[in-house]
Amino acid sequence: KRTLTLKISLLLLLVSFVPFAIMFMISYFQVKKTNTETIIANMSNLLIQVKSDVEKTMTFACTHITNLANDSTINSTQALPGDKTKLLKKSLHNSNIFSDLCLVDPKGLVVASASNTHYEDWLNQPWFIETSRGELSISDPDITLYPLQYFIRIATPVLDNHNQIQFILVGYMHLQRLWTITDKIRLRSSGYFFLTDRNGYLLAHHDKSLVLHRIQNRSLLNQIKSSNSATVYCPMESERLSVVHFMRLNSSYSKIQNWYLGISQDQNDAFSFIEDFKKSAFLY
Repeated sequence: KRTLTLKISLLLLLVSFVPFAIMFMISYFQVKKTNTETIIANMSNLLIQVKSDVEKTMTFACTHITNLANDSTINSTQALPGDKTKLLKKSLHNSNIFSDLCLVDPKGLVVASASNTHYEDWLNQPWFIETSRGELSISDPDITLYPLQYFIRIATPVLDNHNQIQFILVGYMHLQRLWTITDKIRLRSSGYFFLTDRNGYLLAHHDKSLVLHRIQNRSLLNQIKSSNSATVYCPMESERLSVVHFMRLNSSYSKIQNWYLGISQDQNDAFSFIEDFKKSAFLY
């Protein structure tokens, strides 16, 4: 009888424990889901702020060089190269967006330059060829070693009165201009922003040695190629799992539309921040 009673008691205890276990599991996954949604929402809000600043900076740069190309001195066939050079230098100083401005003819010969230091193989550059077709173009990131500088070129055609291309205006923009935006917000010790093109080549990253290199994680790379916005759980520079959320930039300029701003944070850091916030909210 004692054995039977013990068995019945254990069975009743087990039966009574099952609802609590179920409720615990439901609560656990609900809390985890809520925490995940909170993390994604926070990342999205930060991304929208920083993305807006990047878009404004790039739009300003493109608009400035387009307006300069329409200046009567720049597109004049009568103005002397010295007059064009003087205007380029003045514009360079006033805009504070480019590190150099250069005016080139369709054959790749430099007509005027704010620095007079350009000796490039213009004709074979993809961005130069694209601009020669009459479109504003933004080059892939490039680098100079002495001094070490990362930059992009923004080029636009300069048209004559018959809408024929007579010059190409090129602006050199240091990527540091974008880094001041992407580096200004950090999430704890592991969180950072990054900027990449559609092929996964980094234009901005908190580790500057990775700029111009390609994102290594295949899962994230595939998502960037196929999505305008997504959240990916993947290891980044270390083997630890990170929460990565990215968005595609919005712009009337097609090249900028192929840029993506992302935010990455170690998963443990991301969830511990939520828990710390909840504890502080409970205490106070």
